[in-house]
Amino acid sequence: MAAVAATTGGNALERFFKFQQWGTSLKRDTLAGLTTFIVMAYIIFVNPNILGLGGEGLPFAAALTSTCLVAGVMTILMGLVTNRAFAIAPGMGLNAVVAFSLVLGQGLSF
Repeated sequence: MAAVAATTGGNALERFFKFQQWGTSLKRDTLAGLTTFIVMAYIIFVNPNILGLGGEGLPFAAALTSTCLVAGVMTILMGLVTNRAFAIAPGMGLNAVVAFSLVLGQGLSF
């Protein structure tokens, strides 16, 4: 049984994400994911502030919740569907264009 585990790369999680093929481990990928989250965590608060337009845009709580849900779901899907460790979150440039150029500048609504 140990020979089977050694040739297949260990447990089901390690086999699914092909850690051995990619030259990584569960510990390394977990640490990388935590680091990525810390680096991108500012988006959780900046995105709702931009889309809130100083109280005249989207409600802060709704924008915060949707930012977290979309980023979480899309990051999980990216990992499961593509087997790549890419984090997906709203882009700060695009949301600024929508909020300031389209909504404030041209009078469009969300």
